[in-house]
This record gives sequence, C-alpha cells and structure tokens, in this order.
Amino acid sequence: MLVMLAAVAAATILGAVYHLTLRSGINTLAVTSNIRAQTVAATLFVPIEKYSDIPKITATHPVPRATLAASSNPVQVQAANDYLAGLNDVIESEAIFLLDRQGLAIASSNWNTSSSFVGKNYSFRPYFQEAMQGQPGKFYGQGMVSHVPGYYISYPVIENGLPVGAIVVKTSLISLDKKWQTDLGYEVAVADEHGIYFLSSNPAWKYRPSLALTMRQMTQIGAARQYEEMLQPLSILVRRELDAGTQWITVIDHADGAAEPETSYVVHSQPLSGSAWTVKVFMRTEGVRQQAVAFTVFTAFALAALLLVFMYWRELRHRLAEREAARVEIENAHAELALRHAELHSMHEALNQKAITDPVVGCFNRTFFLEQASRLAASALRHDVPLSLIVLDIDHFKHINDTYGHPTGDAVLRRLVEICMPVMREADLFARFGGEEFIVAMMHTNAREAMTAAERLRLIIEREPFHHESDQIAVTSSFGVAQFDP
Repeated sequence: MLVMLAAVAAATILGAVYHLTLRSGINTLAVTSNIRAQTVAATLFVPIEKYSDIPKITATHPVPRATLAASSNPVQVQAANDYLAGLNDVIESEAIFLLDRQGLAIASSNWNTSSSFVGKNYSFRPYFQEAMQGQPGKFYGQGMVSHVPGYYISYPVIENGLPVGAIVVKTSLISLDKKWQTDLGYEVAVADEHGIYFLSSNPAWKYRPSLALTMRQMTQIGAARQYEEMLQPLSILVRRELDAGTQWITVIDHADGAAEPETSYVVHSQPLSGSAWTVKVFMRTEGVRQQAVAFTVFTAFALAALLLVFMYWRELRHRLAEREAARVEIENAHAELALRHAELHSMHEALNQKAITDPVVGCFNRTFFLEQASRLAASALRHDVPLSLIVLDIDHFKHINDTYGHPTGDAVLRRLVEICMPVMREADLFARFGGEEFIVAMMHTNAREAMTAAERLRLIIEREPFHHESDQIAVTSSFGVAQFDP
C-alpha cells in the first residue's frame, strides 16, 4: 500500500513538474514574442520611411505638373520620363510614375523597359482613388505589370484646389522578407486589414489568410487586384488566450494538399501604427516542451532515492508556493490592468461620442459629417450607386432669436432635431452644418427621391407646433437638394 501511495505521489509530482515547467516556458515565450513583435512593428517602416515625402515633393515639381497639362505633347512626356528616371536613380526606389485624373500612367521612371508602366491604367488601385480625393495614399499589393509586390505611396497633384493627377512611388519589401527567412530564429508575418499574410518568414504562409474571407472582402481584394493568387486559409487552433494580443495556438498546415505535422506556437499580434496592418511573431513551443520533458525526467531520477525525494519535495513545495504567489500577483495585476483598460475604453467612447456630437442639439456635428461624407462619396463612386444631399435652413431664425431669446432659439433647434430624426432612415447621415442649417446625406437615393423626402420633412416641420411659454411659434424651413455627380 505504501509503495502504491508513493508511486501515486511520485506520478502526481512528475505531472505537476511537467505542466508547471511547460506553463512557465509558455509564459516566457509570451513575453518574448510581445517584445519581438513590438520591435518588428517599430522598425518595419524604417527601410521605406525615406520615401514617404518623395511623392508630396515631386507633386509640386513643374515637370509633372506641365506634363499633366500637356499629356499629348511627346516632348513634354519624354521630359517627365527623364525626370522621373533620374529621380528614381537617386532615391533607389522600385519605380516612380505619374497618373492623370483617369488613372492612366502618362510617364514613368521605367518608361524604356519591358515592364514599363506607361499606358497602363491604375484607377482601380486604392492609392489612386485616395489621391483623387485630395489625400495621400498607401497600399501594398502585387504589381499589375511586373507582378512584383510592393508598397505604394501616392500624393495628389493639385491645380486650382482640385486633384488633376497623382505621383506614385513604388518601394520593395522583398529584402525584408528574405532577411526574416535567414536571420531570425522565429516566424514573423505581417497581415493586412483582411488578415492575409503578405509578408512572412515562412514562404508557405505567404498570401494566405488567417481566417476564411467574407464575400465582401474577396470582392474588395479582387477590385484592387491586390494579390494574384490567394491560397486556402491557414488552419489554426487556438489552445489558450495568454494575454492581450497573445495566444497559444497550433497550426495545421495543409499546403499543396499534403498534411503537415501540427506545429505549436505562442503568437503575439501587434497593430502597426499608421496602418491597418498587424505584425505577428510566432515562437515555437517545441523547445519549451523538450525542456519540460527533460526536467521531468531529471525529477524522476531524483525521486529514485527516498532521501532525495524528501529533500526535493520540500524544495519543490517552496518553489511551488513562490510560483503560486507569483501567479496570483500576475493575475491580480492583469485584473487591475483589465479594469483600467475598461475604464479607459469607456472614457474613450464618451470622448469620441462628444467629439462627433453637436453639444446644443445632440445630433452629429459638421466635422463628423464632412469626414463621413468623403467616405460616402468614395463608396458611391466605387459601387456606382446614387448619393444625394439635402440641406435644411430654418426660415427667419434670427427673428426667433431676437424675439424670444437664444435659449428659445436653441430649444427650437433641438425640437427640429427631435422631429427630423424619427423619419430618417437608419443609413441616412443627419448633422447640424451651421447655426440653423442642417444637412442629410442619403446613399442609394437619387435627386427625385431626395426631393420627395425633403418635401415630406418640410411639411412635417411646418405642421409641428413650437412653443415658447404660452406663445406658439410658427416655424417653417427651406430646403436644397443635390445629387452627387462624379
């Protein structure tokens, strides 16, 4: 009986030693992967930061501007080709090219090569669409001509306040891929906003999503021709959530139809500042398992002698107590961090809501409307759907303020919002645009439909009573309607 009890006790101790050692090693890997992911995220853009201002500076140069104005002049176009080729030789990028307002490449640094961009249309690329909205653009994808992946930086060429073309610089991250494959003792991958690994130290993971893509995502990627080929998603089993952004996972890779052995990793995901990308560092757990097994075997030999078993048990109890105290301390610290994170998140949500809300009337403010309107316009262009605007102005509002006072005027504005909001569609964007001016953006709505909606609002406002103490204020309003024209 005593032997059986000793055997059970020994087996229990050996199991505890294995699992605790494994867990300790996993936690160490979690910390290491976190640090390495932050390092990769901080240095990823370093090789291409030197190109960030080139499109903006080049967009103001007289040669590209003159070429956009005289794109049919061969002499002027050749001057632009020579200028861009010379600039590319200096900055050593993949290519620099000039697009007109239709997205056609009219000049390029590689004009005299077999992979010249000249004559190709890039209007489907997001970096061109962003430039045509007057904004700098950034995009990663495979080249349409060279089929070489690259990071594209664009900037609009502005004439009379409007974009007339764009300068685009293409840089390469291939050397970074190759460096990861040779210099690192762990796996690194960079996922885009869709979760597709477009950079990876493991070639078998490249251009594979971490999760199955939705139809909408596949449509967006196809419209931008971002990747020539996307493989099946990686089969990933999440074994445990270790910390914020850190997981213990198993990758079951079925590349090329062949079942590969399962590989266990501790992976940390680090958002990349200034982009929608995510850096992921994968630390293999195989070494940790081997260490745990080796330590357990060593413990088994130690348990062979009763005296050593007794001495080891006392020492192990002491260490277990320390580890348990450390675990409790870490869990308490994590709980406090989680609480603070929740408080910060709540504060952030409140501040964000305050930033987009008009403080007087409670609807969206002008700043938020302008931010969203540009996205709606881009969506209307991309999906070829109608977009209309309705502008509402309260008639003789100054007379209301002068007669009844500004608090009553504010009450009239709030009452108008209370009237209008219930009759709006959920997708309509309603905001206060000025003093007594309000604006509505209506997707999937043409001018005739918007006119009908505006007349309905006008009649509702005209019939609704507005009160000041015992007086009834007659409030009417004027409307303007326009349909967005690309």
